[in-house]
Amino acid sequence: MHHTGLGIGVVGGSEHGDEDLRLADFTAGFVHHRCRLAGIIDKDLVARRVVLATGAIERPIVFANNDLPGVMLASAVRTYQLQFAVKCGRRAVVFTNNDSAYECVSALMGGSVPISAVVDARPEGPGSAAREIVESAGVELLCGWAVVNAMGKKQLTGVELMALADGGARVSGQARHIDCDLLCVSGGWNPTVHLFSQSQGKLRYDEGIASFVPDESRQAERSAGAKGTAEIMTIACAVGPSSVSETSIVASQPAGVIACSL
Repeated sequence: MHHTGLGIGVVGGSEHGDEDLRLADFTAGFVHHRCRLAGIIDKDLVARRVVLATGAIERPIVFANNDLPGVMLASAVRTYQLQFAVKCGRRAVVFTNNDSAYECVSALMGGSVPISAVVDARPEGPGSAAREIVESAGVELLCGWAVVNAMGKKQLTGVELMALADGGARVSGQARHIDCDLLCVSGGWNPTVHLFSQSQGKLRYDEGIASFVPDESRQAERSAGAKGTAEIMTIACAVGPSSVSETSIVASQPAGVIACSL
């Protein structure tokens, strides 16, 4: 899920009568410690078990002048287009090292924003589903390339690309220039592990996603998902030791709390 700092608390127990679960809206200003979610509503909520599905934060990719207006995270562009029907640019380039950015490609296509190229740093390129999105749109796909410079003074006017060599350790060949006023960037995702860490859980480094993920829980807690409440049971991104069945069991327990990112 694209991290926004909002969430949903699902609370159950005898204090709520015969209901197993109760829905409560709250902001992100809370702390998880010893199975307690503090500051959610008007008082502390003590739960027997907690499911943390706090989403993930998209990473940028570093290159020259990547702070120019017009350089945006792919998830932000997708949100502006799908939720608010806002076009962030007139001509776009997408630069990514993972398949999630191809959702942005679909959103741009749906919003009739021309895409000059999709630049994928992976030599093998995207998976079959993501590749089909690009091919069906007739957009040029450059695998094993990277954006090395964002062009422009007060705003983005184009990007400079170069081919990657030696497993991405260096660039080679001549640079290529592509005109655009919008560059959508996705460098992968970092699971939001702050609440897990506050509960004294131990992290481990996952080389597959180049990020720290939950490992050993110290409390009655399970970490699940990276896509928010609608996909808790699918475990869209494995960010903890719990399986789908384990998460289902925890979520169905009375007096449980689910802390989620929207």
